Amino acid sequence: MKRLFIAALAAVLLVAFGCGAKSDKSDKSADGPTAFDVANNYIVNLMTQSMMNDGDSIPLLKAVEISEGVDVSALTGMEKILYYGSRAQLFGLLHRVDDAIDALKSQMMCYEVDSPERLSFLGLMALNEGKNDSASYYFNRGMEVCDAKLKGAFNSSYAMKNIEIAYYLKGENQAKALFDSYVAEHPEDQVLGMMRECWTGLVQMYELSKDFKGNFDKISQLAGGGMMLEDEEIIEGSDSNDNGIVVEVK
Repeated sequence: MKRLFIAALAAVLLVAFGCGAKSDKSDKSADGPTAFDVANNYIVNLMTQSMMNDGDSIPLLKAVEISEGVDVSALTGMEKILYYGSRAQLFGLLHRVDDAIDALKSQMMCYEVDSPERLSFLGLMALNEGKNDSASYYFNRGMEVCDAKLKGAFNSSYAMKNIEIAYYLKGENQAKALFDSYVAEHPEDQVLGMMRECWTGLVQMYELSKDFKGNFDKISQLAGGGMMLEDEEIIEGSDSNDNGIVVEVK
C-alpha cells in the first residue's frame, strides 16, 4: 500500500528555525560539542531507537534519566529551548501528557514575551481550552509580529510561523494561499522548498494540534523523528468555512 512520509517538521520549525529566541553566539563555546550537546544528542538517539522498535520504553526511560541529570541553570537560552523541547517529545512518547505540556510551557518561557513562538503557543492552548476570543487575540498578535518582521528582510521562520497561525485562524485554504505567495516571491528559499514537499504532513500536525492534549502522543511521534503513515490516516485540513476561528480582534 502506498505510504506517505511525514518529516519531523514541528521540531525543525520550533527549534532549528525558532524566530523568537535570543542569540547565544556570545556565550557558546567554539571548542566543539558541549556537555549538553552530547547529552541532548544521546536523548534524541534514544527516542529514535524507541520509535524504530515499536515504542520500546526502555530507551525512553534511559533518556528521562539522562535528561534529569542535566544542569538546566548552566544552559544558554537556545540550549534550554532544545532541552525542554526534547523533554516534551520524550514525555509525549511515554504518554505522560501533563509532563509533556509542562515541558512545553517551560520551553515557551525561554522565548521573549512578544515572540511568535510564545504567542502562537498561548493561542493554541487557549484554542484547546475552547477560549476562542483569547486564542484569536494571541494568534492575531503573533501574525502582527511576523508581518512586521517580514516587511524587512525575508525570514522563512517568520513566514512558516505566520502560515501556522493562519491555519488556526482561517483554515487550510487561506494558509495554503499564504504559503504559495511566499513560495512565488522566494522560489529559491530552501526551507519553503522542504515545507512544500511536506505540506500534507504540516496540515496533519496543525490539525492534530487542535486537540493538543488528546493527540499528544501522535504529535510527539511526528515531531520526534518522522514516521510512516498509511494514506487513510492523514487528517484532512480545515478551510475557512468550518474549523478556522475567523475572529478578528479590534
